[in-house]
Amino acid sequence: MLSPNELTSIIEDVEEAKRRGARAALVTVVFVSESAYRRPGARMLVRDDGHVAGGVSGGCLEADVVRRARAAMLEGRPAVVGYDATDDEDGGFGAGLGCRGEVEVLIEPAWLERTAFHLACLRRVLTARQSSVLALRFRGPESDLGAFAHFLPSGESASIAGGPGTDLAGLRERVTGVLEQRCGQCVPGEAADAGPAVSLEYLLPLPRLLVVGGGPASEPLAACAHALGFRVTVVDERPGYLSRRRFPRETATSTVDVGHLARREVDAHTACIVATHNLAYDARALRGLLPSAAGYIGVLGPRKRTARLVEQLRPELEGAACAWERLYAPTGLDIGAGTPEQIALSILAEVQAVMTGRPGGSLRNRTTPIHEDASDPARGGGSMSRPGRIAAILLAAGESAR
Repeated sequence: MLSPNELTSIIEDVEEAKRRGARAALVTVVFVSESAYRRPGARMLVRDDGHVAGGVSGGCLEADVVRRARAAMLEGRPAVVGYDATDDEDGGFGAGLGCRGEVEVLIEPAWLERTAFHLACLRRVLTARQSSVLALRFRGPESDLGAFAHFLPSGESASIAGGPGTDLAGLRERVTGVLEQRCGQCVPGEAADAGPAVSLEYLLPLPRLLVVGGGPASEPLAACAHALGFRVTVVDERPGYLSRRRFPRETATSTVDVGHLARREVDAHTACIVATHNLAYDARALRGLLPSAAGYIGVLGPRKRTARLVEQLRPELEGAACAWERLYAPTGLDIGAGTPEQIALSILAEVQAVMTGRPGGSLRNRTTPIHEDASDPARGGGSMSRPGRIAAILLAAGESAR
């Protein structure tokens, strides 16, 4: 998995290398067996001056990957490198790690035609609001290594000139499964041997966060979300509210009607936080957001206050396709948050859990592996939403909250 901030850094560094006439190589984790710090889809860019963007491990593999990437740049051809951390006594890269996993990385010089296609697919993620699947061959003839097809949900595919002649129609059934499970996989039966193997990577649009209300909570919320790679917009129609705050430079601000903004920008990959601290404004915000496709809608404030808003709005929105099951109030996980910064952490932790279909509990209590097995299509990723708290809001309206 590639973080939004890493993706942005990699694309910017590729453009910088082009301007400077420098060489670079794109490194992609294509296969993981058992435990590893990063999963398939993690990437890093290595320039010939030693500059690195992104990462493929917790730091234990990077030095050797950089060395191998420089060799690939000099030779002008792609390579696949495997690392084995299953031997606790290993004197090499598995020494003392105890990760019990194997990792394979694909290294591609940036100027190759297939790498250019790969990078073009990644650039699309920065602007597209549609999930897609990228096919990467990482075993087989050297001339066939790398990205060769990009599938959109409509079933369309784009393959590069001089591709490997892979039966794209045969892959479409697998691609459909990846899009439904929202989790990448290796084509079954091929990843465990020395023959050709294909990684089908699920590419998500960049996540968005829409914060309604320019109060004190909006500053740390925007800053924390930006650090996590969200594209953040803070909206407040009240005069002067936004000018009082210091947001990260990349934060967009708006004074337009929330309903208008919801129709234009909110989709399933958008989380919305209502935090105006004004009952009437909260009601207007929910009136605009509930009919939207938002993947998460959170309300800052006591449970019974939100319950009153829900009771007020439900008859009005009867018949509309509303996101009642995606409404979370009070917003956030129960981590004992009290300060604005802690509350921001609590909110975004819950957003992450909801968007990945996880319960948000302690990993210590999880009885199954933390990561899904990318080689097993039967174990897909989580859905974009899970049952919301609307029933709890209505049943426990008398309870107080944060």
